[in-house]
Amino acid sequence: MSRPRAVLFALFVLCSNSPDAFAQDDRAAREERRALRVEDVGEGAANEALQAQAREAHLKEMAFARQLLASADLPQETRADLTLRLAELTLEESRYWLDVEMLAFEEAQTTCERSPGCEPSELKPDHTESRRWQRQSVRLCEELLKSAPNYARADEVLYLLGITHMALGEVEGTLKHLTALVKTHPSSPRAPDAYVLLGEHYFDAGNPHKAALAYSKVLAWPDHPLYPFAVYKLAWCDYNVGEHRKAIDGMKRVVNLSGGGETTALRDEALVDLVRFFADAGELDEAIVYYKSLGEEDRISDLLGRLAQMYVEQGKLEEAVLTYRRLIAEDPNAPGAPETQNEIIQAYRKIGKKRTPSPRSTSSAAPTARPRLGPAPTRRTKTRSTRRCGSSRRTCARWPWTTTARPRSSARAPTPARRMTSRTRLTPPTSRSSPRVSTPMRCATPSASSSTRSRSSTRPMSSTWRS
Repeated sequence: MSRPRAVLFALFVLCSNSPDAFAQDDRAAREERRALRVEDVGEGAANEALQAQAREAHLKEMAFARQLLASADLPQETRADLTLRLAELTLEESRYWLDVEMLAFEEAQTTCERSPGCEPSELKPDHTESRRWQRQSVRLCEELLKSAPNYARADEVLYLLGITHMALGEVEGTLKHLTALVKTHPSSPRAPDAYVLLGEHYFDAGNPHKAALAYSKVLAWPDHPLYPFAVYKLAWCDYNVGEHRKAIDGMKRVVNLSGGGETTALRDEALVDLVRFFADAGELDEAIVYYKSLGEEDRISDLLGRLAQMYVEQGKLEEAVLTYRRLIAEDPNAPGAPETQNEIIQAYRKIGKKRTPSPRSTSSAAPTARPRLGPAPTRRTKTRSTRRCGSSRRTCARWPWTTTARPRSSARAPTPARRMTSRTRLTPPTSRSSPRVSTPMRCATPSASSSTRSRSSTRPMSSTWRS
């Protein structure tokens, strides 16, 4: 198995078995953004016909290696080389079966989605066949290390053991063999690959310091294909610990290192991630100058949108409004301009709610008096009203517009919108046929019945206000 394919296979299995990278914070979850992984910048999927031809050749080579190992007259070095090659081919075969199993799993999910009562989330892929081949590879490597402890290619055996344990989801075995590789063979050509895999493990586990330590070891091999990727992940480690300045400089370095081929995809990812780094660091002017120098003006709008959203999340609504306005000024005819204007409106609404005191705080601060609908009654008016209501003052409605004693008609009292002044006088209706005539209000004592009420105790509402 070639080195790039071995690394890609190991990282493919690591991605399928491990949780998302810790660099995706709460905002990244809303934005569906994550740090690039090593398998994302690797070789593309080969043609199915080429894969079939390669598998057929691997099967023939595996059969030939088994035949040679069955003979007893092989030198120890040759036997060790054949065993290592057979372990590599066995791991390649497990990769083929892993693809078959995942394809069957996807088809089962599609069928389940079309079947009523079936839950796709309850389905799990069957890795029986791929695991069988992976364990065969582990067994061959372990036998090789026991039979030839001083084997010259022991570093390759340790690396193969590490990525195979990773494929099996056995973290302890992965860390054990990869760590042994970098400690016992620090100058091995496999050491940079091992450091990257160790860094990916600690990165996914949420340990940026150990991850950065592993990635930084790769910088000792500036010509290694994974060197730009290590710089990229180091920038993410700096970002996760709050070192925004170092993270920005690291991503700029990735852009400068990217020349072509696979590094082109890495360069694009770095330019996208720099939007987040610039926004969180508040380096808006620097970002605009940087993107314009690269001819990447289209990314400025993404930067402004990201920065404005960050201000909203932090409660800096005034700064968010200014940033949204600057975003519209960059391109007033952009398709997202109406949505940006709506964000400005929503920000202003939040500002208004933030400055308006709540009813609870207003009522608790100082009790307010009940608003009057008319002028305050004089002592004379109050006395006359009380005298006409009878001997009991408690059951008398002193003010005709309150709800203590309601009129029998559907006529309503004056509303607050039509507040009366001290100069306003209620006058009795000029004609009983007028539609504005109200039924006279009656005020009775507890001892008086409805049949014994006299007409002298009734009086129009307006008469109470006559002086």
